Amino acid sequence: MRQFRNSSGTSERVRRSVLGVALVGCACAIAAHAAESSSGTVLDLHEAAALAIRQQPLLTSLDAQARAAREASVSSAQLPDPRLVGGIRDLPIDTHDAYSISNDSDTQLVLGVSQEFPRAVKRKLRAEQRVLEADRLAVERRLAELSIRRDASFAWLDRWRAESARHIAAQMLDAAQLQADAAAIDVRSGAATQSDYVSALLNVERSRDVVAQKEQASDEARFRLERWIGVAAQRPVPLEPPQFGPAPAAAALMERLPAHPELAVLEQRIDESHAGVELAEAGRLPDWRVEFGYGYRRDYSDMVMLQVGMDLPVFRGNRQNRDIASALATGEAAAAQWEDGKRQLESRAMEAGHDLERINERVAAYDRTIEPQSNVGIEAATAAWRSGRGTLGQVVEARRVRLDVLLARLDLQYDALKRRVELDYLMGGE
Repeated sequence: MRQFRNSSGTSERVRRSVLGVALVGCACAIAAHAAESSSGTVLDLHEAAALAIRQQPLLTSLDAQARAAREASVSSAQLPDPRLVGGIRDLPIDTHDAYSISNDSDTQLVLGVSQEFPRAVKRKLRAEQRVLEADRLAVERRLAELSIRRDASFAWLDRWRAESARHIAAQMLDAAQLQADAAAIDVRSGAATQSDYVSALLNVERSRDVVAQKEQASDEARFRLERWIGVAAQRPVPLEPPQFGPAPAAAALMERLPAHPELAVLEQRIDESHAGVELAEAGRLPDWRVEFGYGYRRDYSDMVMLQVGMDLPVFRGNRQNRDIASALATGEAAAAQWEDGKRQLESRAMEAGHDLERINERVAAYDRTIEPQSNVGIEAATAAWRSGRGTLGQVVEARRVRLDVLLARLDLQYDALKRRVELDYLMGGE
């Protein structure tokens, strides 16, 4: 009996030593992480969003398209280039004068120039269309910048969740390893069975697989983040959740929605459709053209030619009127798209605000009750096992429950942060 107590005391001292080493290791890891954070190498959410804006070729493309439209607006307001024409007129092809440019008095070498004169109102409207297109592209750039900021933030949150989950799983692996070490000692002292030890080892391997799974998810999230910020995505992310200001009030959010870039783009399309209607109506007005030519005749007098022409829009029913109807229908479609877009934004705003409030309540419940109870469950199961009133399997199950609780809370926090990012997007980035 004395020998058993000595073995038990030795087991307890060894267990405490192992636990002390683990605590020192955790403290070192925390200190290293803090040092890394202070060195400025940690990538937080707001920096990732800013990097995504600075490194996006899509924004460069939209800027170039807007410049192209503004340049085209200048040329659209100008008259068409004159046309140079030349050739042979009234050349005989039979009798003895065939293919001679000098025997017949009507044959002449002609050189001329022609110029079309589209209506000034048409040229003005075409230029206005390109200016409106450039304005729309500028608004689309603001929308793209806002969308990139949101999507890059989502990608960063994916990385943060995966890293946080890996950290939680690693802590549970350390606890499982300590449990297996303690079980090995207890088996040698007779305080535990071989079955308990095998169960503890199995728990270690399962915990190690969970860590590997979270590491794989973290790598995948990093690859997705690289799409937005390149090699900067390889920098570590903090384990602490990102900080935001207070969520916007529902009334303030609804008030700002009509000015959102998504609706501003659709408003620009409505303006473009109005310009299209005006241009289609101007199509009823005929355009003019003038042609001047000089004819050279080698053995006869030279001649000049002046012609004036105009369009004859006499079939308006199937041409101009159809163009006007098409432009009006395009305007109706743009107006309907604006109304649908407004409803979608309102629905998304209400959903995001409601979800954020409910999720925060659920996170508070985890912090207040669920998470502490899961920790108490581990302590109770461990105490029962050490006193001989419980089994190691109950301890393993209690730790598995705590892991599920911590990961579930992390998922809730992740969902809350995504809703917060969405609310910033709906507020127009302010």
